[in-house]
Amino acid sequence: VQRRPRRGQTDRGIQWREARAPRGRRSDRMANAALHRIVLFRMSRRHPPTMDYIARRTAESLSKRDIIRCLKRYVVREVYHALTHPEPTTEIATLRARRNTLGIPMRAVAEHFHRPINAIARLERGQVHDAELATRYYAWLDAQGAA
Repeated sequence: VQRRPRRGQTDRGIQWREARAPRGRRSDRMANAALHRIVLFRMSRRHPPTMDYIARRTAESLSKRDIIRCLKRYVVREVYHALTHPEPTTEIATLRARRNTLGIPMRAVAEHFHRPINAIARLERGQVHDAELATRYYAWLDAQGAA
């Protein structure tokens, strides 16, 4: 009785396959599409660093396609840096409790940071994530508590 070799094997042993990427091509396309949308959004919203980069590269006589390709690489570096070096987040839930303990009205916080009261309230409730504002808010509360 002759048997056919199993899948992945030859009649002389195991058939070696080249290493493949762990993900399919579809995921790479989706990531590339997301990067493309980020770049187009920055270009349409006149993101200042992006506009400076476009002006510099246009002066070097690069095409729009090449500029977008370079901007995608820049965005990838930003995303990688953000993932590998995350900003330390503060515990947002304690902001309101600390402010109330110090007896500071929300209006004073809003006036100090030049933000609407609703923005401060949403930050304290955790509905909006703004790490930079939360860090500054904590530092300000520390200064108010020390004074």
